[in-house]
Amino acid sequence: LCPTVSKGIFDTWHCTKYELNGTDVRTFLNADLQIVCGGNDNPEEYAMIKTIAVFFLLLWPIGMPLVFFLVLFPNRKALRQGRRTRMVQATAFLHKEYNVTFYWWEIVALAQRLVLTGYVLVIPVENEIWRFFFGLLTAFGYLSLIQFVQPYKNKVLNILAIAAQFSLVCIFLGGAFIKLFSGDGVDSANTNDDNVLAIVGIMVAFNFSVLVMFVTL
Repeated sequence: LCPTVSKGIFDTWHCTKYELNGTDVRTFLNADLQIVCGGNDNPEEYAMIKTIAVFFLLLWPIGMPLVFFLVLFPNRKALRQGRRTRMVQATAFLHKEYNVTFYWWEIVALAQRLVLTGYVLVIPVENEIWRFFFGLLTAFGYLSLIQFVQPYKNKVLNILAIAAQFSLVCIFLGGAFIKLFSGDGVDSANTNDDNVLAIVGIMVAFNFSVLVMFVTL
């Protein structure tokens, strides 16, 4: 629920840029295009929406990982000693799949999902390429980390997690190339569409083959 609900909150910063009359550029809220995010003016309606969203941002995308930390960290000794206290059993859904050394890994995994599905949207739409950059950096960093740490008790889960994360990195690379080839020129529109479709086809086939390879291994 945390990434799903958080995405609804982060959609407050998910704006779409439009050019009006060739020179006037404005951004509109993607969830409701009647609301202007920015441009020549900064309407009070959107400012109020952002104020409410910041409150819920502190309550959920920031608050939930903090709650996970506050219920796991005080029980670290019991977890490492293998004692089954009431709190350990109550929080088993957060740590039972991981080695006791990495009882806190669910917080790291959740943080990555929140960054990829939400926090990147806080970057203004005018600097959209930076969203791809930080998303790719986060996905690649988590891939390197999970390969080194391998936090799951089950070896198969470690292999599956690495495969899924590798596919995620490839998807972000594909998204960056799609952004590169999706130009605004009329003359090159057909060529760009063909390039985009080719990239999508290649990425789908490549990710499928990667998953098949990992399952086979």
